[in-house]
Amino acid sequence: MTEWLISNQLIDYNCAVKSMEEKIQQIHNNSADELVWLLQHPPLYTAGISATADDIVEKLFPIYKTGRGGKHTYHGPGQRIIYLMLNLKKRNKCDIKLYIRDLSIHAMDQVDIIAPSSKGKESDLTTIKEYVEALDFNPHISEKIYSNDNPFYSNSDEFRANDLVSALTGDSKIIWCIRGGEGASRLIPYLEKLPNDKKERIAQNKKILIGYSDITALHIHLQAKYDWQTLHGTMLEMIVNNSVSESSVEKLKELILNKRILSDLIS
Repeated sequence: MTEWLISNQLIDYNCAVKSMEEKIQQIHNNSADELVWLLQHPPLYTAGISATADDIVEKLFPIYKTGRGGKHTYHGPGQRIIYLMLNLKKRNKCDIKLYIRDLSIHAMDQVDIIAPSSKGKESDLTTIKEYVEALDFNPHISEKIYSNDNPFYSNSDEFRANDLVSALTGDSKIIWCIRGGEGASRLIPYLEKLPNDKKERIAQNKKILIGYSDITALHIHLQAKYDWQTLHGTMLEMIVNNSVSESSVEKLKELILNKRILSDLIS
């Protein structure tokens, strides 16, 4: 499991390094989960191994030597930094090239594809993934998103709720529903029972939810409780099956592909 930590206060650089070194040791000893830490520092410079004393004309802020490559880098308020504390031995046997490649893939705007209501066709899932990839997004679909054990919904209430919460708290930009039907309102009690840290994460982690029909229950909940801006838009199953007008799809694509508009909707 990977823990996500967002620090709202400015974090002293040395304190951050000390904390991360302790965390890494715990991860190495299998006594702690991996951590992705998002924070901001007070004004400072970090100096890489190629940095020289002549790089900085006016030393207005403290300089901290590091073991990374490169020269000097400024950090300060308003600049979000992401520190990754991951167990590469478990992930890819310390293949650094593979690690960098995976980071570049995840740096793309991720789209979480969910099925909070009725079940669609399993044969459509590959086409849906290919469609989202064609939009230059990184699609994420949970394994076993569909279950044959439930005749009414895509999966059990618990599975659908957990999948929804993962999408709400994860690092995607967009949550796109496969289809409507029925069952989304059954997930609201699960959202209400979430611990406070999860609710705080959802409140801070605004993104775009796309769907309509039965998904309206989730739109209303997220708007009323967390002040999210959501899109009452066409769902993926209809798009890949060409069962909605092309002009409607094009207008939706124009919205989500325009980075400025997308940023305004999320903020």
